[in-house]
Amino acid sequence: MDKRWIYILIILILGVTLLFFIVESSTTLGSAETYVHKFTITIPPSFNIDESGKEYAVLINRNSGEVIDIRDLGKGDLIESEMYNRTLLLRENVNVTSIKTVTYDLNGTKLPTIAYNTTKNTINQISYYKEYNHTFVITAKNFQDRDYMDINLEYVLDTLKPDLKQKQD
Repeated sequence: MDKRWIYILIILILGVTLLFFIVESSTTLGSAETYVHKFTITIPPSFNIDESGKEYAVLINRNSGEVIDIRDLGKGDLIESEMYNRTLLLRENVNVTSIKTVTYDLNGTKLPTIAYNTTKNTINQISYYKEYNHTFVITAKNFQDRDYMDINLEYVLDTLKPDLKQKQD
């Protein structure tokens, strides 16, 4: 066997190995995606699409009942007015026991957040995120573990990308 064939085999083995590591570390290859307006989101592990429409997607973990609701509120910075309106609605709800408005730091991403407790004693929060000149609201409900909720919210925010197949604003 010629030395050229040995070099070709080494390059092929390295190429296949590198492709394996690229696919293994990717958040989108082999994962399900959903659409929110003109954006794509990769669904976190153990979550399924409960329902979706043009402006929203509701993800649910059927084993534990945890819900992540992602909505595109539209172009511009709508955070202040939406937070004010949502806080008023939560105060009127008899099942809400406490409400706290904070700026939540999720690994360097600042999220204005309304954290609230219900009579079910679960972790619930409504976070606002402005990216690509759009305001998104991400509602996390019925979580038992704050760290698990943070991991899934970070996953959703990291995979929120424009759908380049559609005309962008």
